[in-house]
Amino acid sequence: MNTSKFRIHIGCHKTATTFFQNCLSLNETSLLSKGVLYINRDTYRTIVRPVLNFGSAGVEFLELKEKIDAAEVVLISDESISGRPLDIFEKELYPNLECKLTRLLEVLNIAEFELFLSVRKYSSIYGSTYSQVLRGGSDLRNSAVFAFNEVRENLIEHEYIYSRLINRIRERFDVPVNVIKFEDITNRTNVCLEKFASVAVDRVLEKTPRRTKGFSPKAVRRILAIKQADWLSFKLKMALIEILIATDFNNEKFTGFDATEIERLDELYQADLSEISQMVGVSII
Repeated sequence: MNTSKFRIHIGCHKTATTFFQNCLSLNETSLLSKGVLYINRDTYRTIVRPVLNFGSAGVEFLELKEKIDAAEVVLISDESISGRPLDIFEKELYPNLECKLTRLLEVLNIAEFELFLSVRKYSSIYGSTYSQVLRGGSDLRNSAVFAFNEVRENLIEHEYIYSRLINRIRERFDVPVNVIKFEDITNRTNVCLEKFASVAVDRVLEKTPRRTKGFSPKAVRRILAIKQADWLSFKLKMALIEILIATDFNNEKFTGFDATEIERLDELYQADLSEISQMVGVSII
């Protein structure tokens, strides 16, 4: 069995995972000089994931395995390890996580590992997902919005809870779980990186504060109506959406929830973190 200590960051989605991964890539060479191999997202998705899905290991994968064998610590960060946030037939968060993670352990012959899970306030996930899809050319029928529409219903019903996900992970794998909060990834990046990498990190990307323009609820309704209008061409849809974005001067940002729901969800999130902090084998970074 491989004796490298693997440290695997599995998401969740919309928790600054891309920023976290970009910071790791920035330190890839210096980490390797300290015996820490970071399998960056591109390598994972182009070399490792095809083996997970199709089972055929090519030369590139075998070369990567040699690097893994030589490393003292191996880092992997990719939210796709968890799968889709929700399946249309399931109500649990990441229903395929156990299956996907088990497959990764088998393919890379992993014996020793720790899991890292990043979390975010429930009240901000939904609006963030909508913002991404509304700004882009995604067809709503093939976008993450539908999965997160289900998430929204589960949030309202108090079913979408990180502690439940962590309990499932602990029951199935019995490994240490480290929880990283979204706000710490963006505001205490070096601390989070060093906890994950297990060594000092030389460089951290500067997180330039950006005031991402949100959408007013009225603009959201109009954009959704445009995207769902099959009789409009794609180019015309995008042009109309750009006009709506440019003329949306309402300061009320769309979150998908009303004020009462936001307050309740934030209370639920804090209660969830409190429960997580008391779990054996789980630590909040």
